[in-house]
Amino acid sequence: MSASRTPWIYRKTGDPLDGLRLSAIEKVNGIWRGISMNMGDYNGPLAEGTDAGIILRGTVGTSLITNAGVASRTKPGYIRVTSSATEDDNLVLEFPNRFIYEVGSQVVCFMKFALSDANDGEFAFGLMTPGLTDFVATQPVEGIFFEKAETAVDLDFSIRDASTSTTDTTFSNSTLLADAVYKVVGFVVDALGNITPYYGNSLTTLTAGTVVAAGTANLPDDAGDELAFTLVFETGAATANYVDVEYLLCMQTV
Repeated sequence: MSASRTPWIYRKTGDPLDGLRLSAIEKVNGIWRGISMNMGDYNGPLAEGTDAGIILRGTVGTSLITNAGVASRTKPGYIRVTSSATEDDNLVLEFPNRFIYEVGSQVVCFMKFALSDANDGEFAFGLMTPGLTDFVATQPVEGIFFEKAETAVDLDFSIRDASTSTTDTTFSNSTLLADAVYKVVGFVVDALGNITPYYGNSLTTLTAGTVVAAGTANLPDDAGDELAFTLVFETGAATANYVDVEYLLCMQTV
C-alpha cells in the first residue's frame, strides 16, 4: 500500500469551508458566523460611501469599484478595487461583520486576490480594528492580518494586540506575488489560540506557514477587541492600481 500524494479536500455543499484542504481545517468545527462571499454577489458601494453596511473610503484620492459587471449586478465573479492615479493615494474597504475573539473560539479567514502591480504600493488585508483610515501611517490597534511593503512582492503576517505585534517573518519568504496573478492567502485560529497562516494558488494547493503559538502571539482576545475584515491599499507611483478580489471567507465559531 502506498500513501496518496493528492491532498484530501473537505467537501460539504453550502459549508463555508467547502473546498479547503483537510489539513487546514481538521481542528475546526462548531457553528459559524461571518462572511462567505463569492464577489459576484458583492452588493456594496461602487464609489466611496456605504452600501449594505460595506464601506469604501479613500483617505487621500478617490477610490472606486470599477468592475462593470458588478455595476450591472451580472455576477462576473470578482470585484476590482481601484485607487486614483496619485502617489500615496490610499483606500480602505471595510465589511460590517464584527468579530470579537475569545479563547475557545475558532476563526478561519481566506481571500483570493490579484494585484495589478505587485511591487508597487502598500497592501494589507485581514481582521483589523474598525474605522481604519490610513494603515501606512498608523497600524490598527488590534488585528490579525497580512501586509506588504511598497516595493515588496511578499507578505508578512502579523498578530496585533494593544498596538504590539507578533510578526511571522518566515511566512513572507513563501508568498511571492506577481502582477495580475491570483493568490489564496489566509489563516486559521484553533480553539487553543494557535494561529496558522496558509498560502497557495487555490484552496486545493494551500501550504501552511509557521504556526504562531498561542502563548507567543499578541492575540486580540480582550473584551471589547472588536475586529472587522478590512482591505487597504496605498499607491507607490502616480498610477491607478487595483486589487481584484474573487472571494472572501471570514468566519468565527459561536
